[in-house]
Amino acid sequence: MRIRIQRGEEVVQRAARAGYVHIEPAKPCKLAGSQAALLKKKGSVWGRRLVLRALELPVTRLSGMDLR
Repeated sequence: MRIRIQRGEEVVQRAARAGYVHIEPAKPCKLAGSQAALLKKKGSVWGRRLVLRALELPVTRLSGMDLR
């Protein structure tokens, strides 16, 4: 589980100690499998942007967004 802020980390740790959730390390390959819909969406966005560029139409800049 990846937690971005300290408060979130505290909440998850308390939930684990109380027995509400079970936390264990996972292999990185599990992430891709658990987010198949997200990967499909990124692919469709990438495709649309490619077509817009090919047609010389305006394309928004997405700085810091990895569409791979």
